[in-house]
Amino acid sequence: MLLASLAAAASQSAILAAAGSTLFEHVVGRALAVALLGYAALLLVAVMATATRLPLTLVFNPTATAEAVLQVGAVMLLLLMLLTFLSAVARRRVLGSAGASGEVARGVGPHPTRHRPRRVAAQRAVVDEWTKGRFSGPPAITIRTVPGDLGPPHDPGAEPSASGCVCCSGNRHAWRRGRARRRGNSWLRGETADEMRAKLEIGPKGKKVVAVAPDWPGLERGAKTGEAAIERLLSYLPRYAPVAKLAGMDAEFAAVTTTTTTTIDVVEQYPGVGSTDFWGISFAFSGIDMQDMSSGELARELTLMQACWAFFDEKRSRVSAEMQQGPRGGGRQRDQIVRHVVRTEQEEWAKKLGLLMPQGMLPTDEVLKAQRDAYCTAIRAFHAQGKMARTWPLRYLIRHTAYHTLDHAWEMEDKDLTAKRA
Repeated sequence: MLLASLAAAASQSAILAAAGSTLFEHVVGRALAVALLGYAALLLVAVMATATRLPLTLVFNPTATAEAVLQVGAVMLLLLMLLTFLSAVARRRVLGSAGASGEVARGVGPHPTRHRPRRVAAQRAVVDEWTKGRFSGPPAITIRTVPGDLGPPHDPGAEPSASGCVCCSGNRHAWRRGRARRRGNSWLRGETADEMRAKLEIGPKGKKVVAVAPDWPGLERGAKTGEAAIERLLSYLPRYAPVAKLAGMDAEFAAVTTTTTTTIDVVEQYPGVGSTDFWGISFAFSGIDMQDMSSGELARELTLMQACWAFFDEKRSRVSAEMQQGPRGGGRQRDQIVRHVVRTEQEEWAKKLGLLMPQGMLPTDEVLKAQRDAYCTAIRAFHAQGKMARTWPLRYLIRHTAYHTLDHAWEMEDKDLTAKRA
């Protein structure tokens, strides 16, 4: 039991070293974690020597060592209590001063006070490159950015904090129920008919930025910078055109993509999560995702999601069963990709809609169609009741499902060996 307590204390010290807000917490947390683990190892050796009565007196005296271990343990426990107290005081002082000066206003994510002020400041520095109008795209692209909040949309019913921001008030989850400000007459258009709206999800450390086209579910690409993400999004417009055609929206899609100058209207920049930086994929909810949908908007997005499914089915029926491998011989085959896409929808996202689907098996085409129909029916039912898919907004569920399907459809298209074999 003592060894378990020491291991728990060491793990807490390691967590403090990794998630501390000050240099003091990092250094002392790591040092204490190493000391506690060393103490546990020494105690284990002493106990084994005493229990087995091995001839270890040549190395140390078991009786004297046990007394020394107990003394060191008492000192370390006192140090752990002191460290916990000083860490709480330091965190309260740092966050209190930063909140009063407005440096940590609007936080990041559902728990703003748990994030490091330095990480928030670094993220704001990245977003400032957009809000100050420093973005410049290729000559054939017109980028218009709009001043937007880095933080989540405000909750109209929340009380503002001392810094004047409701996201730093007592309600830590105010951003989930917030509403983004509406621009123009419709969420489905830019300011003019020939503009494509885009939003930027910026990772907490600024390592990756994801450009998302909110009016076209599934059309989102990530890169290391915002400019690169926009360029990559534009490079995928020809690949998305067949999806729009399957949805019967090819004319609408062509109106914003085949003009002489493609205008990108960056309507929102919002903070991502750790997975945004790691994977370069959108994993956070934007203000537009939290916005309520009309019945017409829901029908439009479901039509595009179903078109992504149809595009995926067409690709998996045409590509070779064996996929091109990576430089080291890694990579999944076609059936493995299909199984991954279908099982993710069945075993993870369908549960958010209260659907219980067969797990661990690849359904036939008829069963898969029935499951997808049930998926769409459940989304319509949740929309009619004003419910979220557990913690996911319906807009995000639809666009994330469409993105995951399209991303792996394009993967199969890129790794197809049919042409090379022919």
